[in-house]
Amino acid sequence: MTKFRIVLISMLLSSFFMACSSADETESTTGIPESPIVLKVATKPYAITKVVCRKLTLFTKPGYDFFILNKDLDCTSTDYTFTVNAGAHFFIETESLKVGTYSAQGPFMGSTSYFGCDVEILQISGSSIVGKVSGGNKTNNEYVEGKFTATFCN
Repeated sequence: MTKFRIVLISMLLSSFFMACSSADETESTTGIPESPIVLKVATKPYAITKVVCRKLTLFTKPGYDFFILNKDLDCTSTDYTFTVNAGAHFFIETESLKVGTYSAQGPFMGSTSYFGCDVEILQISGSSIVGKVSGGNKTNNEYVEGKFTATFCN
């Protein structure tokens, strides 16, 4: 009877510790690395200064365009200025951006367009969006990948 109690108590304790440890951990469902965002265009690293996001319509579809910039442009800049100065940008087609995973259009890099990238939005606050992105072509050494914090311009 004491062996049974010892086994029962150890099983209860181990399940308690397993439940506590898994509750504290948050794992990404996309497999996109947590490392800071990296952009390579024409096989050269791109010095990222800022990521901005603007709600707009692209190809007649409403959504959110994320511009990866090497200049510190503010929200008063035009969409055209963002597009011209962006090393890359990607577009999430949705009426309302929420925490979750998305299959985005792009990344668009200069005259090159890739057909889809994975995006995970981790946090949205009043003026910033935290997320992760992975897209492009690593074989050709043209890609964007990693965690970013975007200034939300609207």
